[in-house]
Amino acid sequence: NVLVVIVLLKKLQVPEAKIVTIIESLQAPTGRMEMIPYQENIIVVDYAHTPDAVSNIISAFQEITHHHLYTVLGCGGNRDKTKRPIMAKIATDLSTNVIFTSDNPRNEEPKEIIHDMVSTLDNSNYEIEENRAIAISRGIQMCEKNDILLVLGKGHEAYQLIKGNKIHFSDAEIIQDLIK
Repeated sequence: NVLVVIVLLKKLQVPEAKIVTIIESLQAPTGRMEMIPYQENIIVVDYAHTPDAVSNIISAFQEITHHHLYTVLGCGGNRDKTKRPIMAKIATDLSTNVIFTSDNPRNEEPKEIIHDMVSTLDNSNYEIEENRAIAISRGIQMCEKNDILLVLGKGHEAYQLIKGNKIHFSDAEIIQDLIK
C-alpha cells in the first residue's frame, strides 16, 4: 500500500522530500500489525484469519530476533471449516507455542470449533483456552524476555459474535488492561 502511495505521489510530481514527510506521517490501521510494547517483548494484534495470512504474519515475525514466538489464534464460527486444521497446523509449525481460543463463534460452540482445529494435529506445542481474554492473558504470562506474542484473528474488530449477540471485545484493549 505504501509503495502505491509513493508511485502515485511521484506521478503527481510531488517532491521527494515531501513524499518522505508524508510516508513518515502514515499510521498503520488499527488491528493490522498493531505492535504493543510490553517490557522487553513485542505483542502484535492482527486481523490474520486465513491460512495464508496466518502463515505470512508468523513467518514475518520469525525473521525478527527473538527468544520465543507465541501465538493466540481462533477461527470464526459459521465459516469455512476446512481452513481450521490448516491454520492450526501452520500456527503450531511456525510458533514456539500456540493457545487456541474463541474468535467470533457466532452460532457454533467454541469447543467444537477448537476441536476442528486440533483434532488432526501431530504437533503438541499448544494449549486450549476457550475464553479469549484468558488466552491473551496466558500468552502475556508466557513472555519472558525478547519474546513475541501474536494475537491473531480479530485485529480491528471490537466485538465477539456469540449466539446472536454482539459483545464488546477488543484484543488491544484487553492487552492494554493486562499489561498496566
